[in-house]
Amino acid sequence: MKKGIAFFCLWTIACTPFAFSQDVYMWEFNEGSGSIVTDNSGQYDASLGALVSLPVIETDSPTGQAGDLSIRPIGGLRVDDSENPVLALQQGPMTAEVWVKPDQLDGWRDIFRLGTSIKAGFNGENLVFTFLAVVDINTAVPVPIDGEWHHIAYAWEPGVGVSFYLDGAFAQFVEETRLPNDFQDSYISIGSTLTGTSQFLGMMDRLRIHGAVLTEEDLDSDPANPKENLESTIVAYGFDEGAAPYQNSAAADRPAISMNQEILENSYPSFSEDNPKGEAGDFSMSFDGDDRIMYDDNQTYFFDIIDEPFTFEVWTKFKAEDQVAARPIFFAYGVGGQGGYSFSFRPAATNPPLVQTVGAAGQDGDKAIYPGGLTVDDSVDPILEDLKEGPVTFEAWIKPEGSDSYQDFFRIGSSLKAGFSGNNPVFTLLGVVDIVLTDVTVDFDGAWRHIAYVWEPGSGVNFYINGENVGFVENASVPRDYLNSMMSIGISHDISWPFLGAIDRFRIHKAALTADQLDSDAASPKEVLSSTVVAYNFDEDGAPFQNATAADRPANILYGENRLTVTTFGIVDAHSNAVIPDDGQWHHVAAVFDWDGFAFKFYVDGELSDTYPYESGVNLSPENQAFLYFGCEAGGGLPYVGLMDRVKITRATLTPDEFDYFEPVSVGNWSLY
Repeated sequence: MKKGIAFFCLWTIACTPFAFSQDVYMWEFNEGSGSIVTDNSGQYDASLGALVSLPVIETDSPTGQAGDLSIRPIGGLRVDDSENPVLALQQGPMTAEVWVKPDQLDGWRDIFRLGTSIKAGFNGENLVFTFLAVVDINTAVPVPIDGEWHHIAYAWEPGVGVSFYLDGAFAQFVEETRLPNDFQDSYISIGSTLTGTSQFLGMMDRLRIHGAVLTEEDLDSDPANPKENLESTIVAYGFDEGAAPYQNSAAADRPAISMNQEILENSYPSFSEDNPKGEAGDFSMSFDGDDRIMYDDNQTYFFDIIDEPFTFEVWTKFKAEDQVAARPIFFAYGVGGQGGYSFSFRPAATNPPLVQTVGAAGQDGDKAIYPGGLTVDDSVDPILEDLKEGPVTFEAWIKPEGSDSYQDFFRIGSSLKAGFSGNNPVFTLLGVVDIVLTDVTVDFDGAWRHIAYVWEPGSGVNFYINGENVGFVENASVPRDYLNSMMSIGISHDISWPFLGAIDRFRIHKAALTADQLDSDAASPKEVLSSTVVAYNFDEDGAPFQNATAADRPANILYGENRLTVTTFGIVDAHSNAVIPDDGQWHHVAAVFDWDGFAFKFYVDGELSDTYPYESGVNLSPENQAFLYFGCEAGGGLPYVGLMDRVKITRATLTPDEFDYFEPVSVGNWSLY
């Protein structure tokens, strides 16, 4: 599909769905080896591993001789000096020299870093030598960006200063008596930091580091006649190998490897002989949580499904306990929050609620809960929907026990939440604003305390601790509409930001309560008020926990089972009640978008499991972000752990008898588990 066609169709009033004649695209992963997997049409080659840029070897060099190569250190190189270190030069002396042909010099650009102690590079066009976290020894020595090779050198004499050289000639001396910090690691990074920032843009050759202060005549500054290594030379890289590892021509064995190559190889999923059919020569793909497969669709935007019916299918084999993400992705297209789509599931919770026998009142029969994650379904005859109009008071007895991140007490729809930001109380209008009480912190000391948030629309939020008003934050923002009819307790909807500690006497009121109305006397719980919408005392022995007001709103375990989700980025997370059995066996899952019926239909093992009303289509993927990912979403987020096979996308509303479903065969010797 061309980008312009899709855009025109979206904005044409009389637009009808654009058909692709039931095009079918399925990746069976039967290559069995290599770094490319192709769909059954043979048109769409997807690459294993992360999208990274690797160093490029160039035939251009200072000598200009055949066979003399140089490098563009894209993504940076890394040298491990942890065993029998030779580069522990934080006490000096040291001279570093290199030939460079820069394409661009702006901001901070690294030639190299030694541990977290010393670096040499550029500040803009000027040479700079740095003792990290101590001092930048700046110069007024610019390196020309003229398409020519230039030799640069930094000679540091401890307690004296640094001499800077350009094209073999002394350029500037900067006095500096301070010393660098001790090394915090034993790596040298070349052409960037160890995290890939401050990248040098251009070509580099003949990088040498010496454990001595060299003079002009000692420098390797004759382009046509490289000098031999000196007795003081510790590392010297000529980059003439043509590919990593790049060898040190000095005595020490210190190969330089591509940092991005390592990232790439670590992100390769592996081929597995375990497959749904149990046939020899049939492979599936095994993902470990850091793996991905990617197809670049930025030329054609072919998988930009906009206003068409579609069917997503996957064969999957996993265990919930192995998942490392709140919503593992089978496959995703585009960018979350902007445009595209994904097919995923919410794994069964591995931290179910834990009831403790002593609640805030400390009385027999009074219990509390370590929530782990609870959910309240408010889809039938909603009682929570009006809360987004306010006013709202949330109150609870809590026993916080730690965390330096966000923690959730509750979320309602995708509109309201309350919790902590670090140690600070925060009331949030989701997607709009965090209303944080920044000048009051709560000790996470495991002691019971009462906390309350009173939000008055157009005004702001009053915060209470143990019945006393501890602050007011003005804010007139308006919450967005609910995108689902769900309340989560003690965690977010997607199992992130858990509250670490116990909760008791959880109440939400549709009113702005005053201090005297709060349930802040530990020993004497207040009766629910006429304004109380939900109240959970958690006195049961386990879920479901009953609401003490008139409304039947039990709180159940959040994602007690593996439930399927289709996401249209920037529109909705269609969380279904379709459950994948948590048995570590092969299961076929499918999601069908019926444009005529305005619904998602979710199937497990060929059987209809749930229907989710939906009529909004799919947003266009952003320009240059049209990647189809298997095993994660854009950037590697929400990774999947387990086996996957026969990923299939069909531009049509399929019926169960048209699915790629068959009775799977269990072959014990090939089991991932």
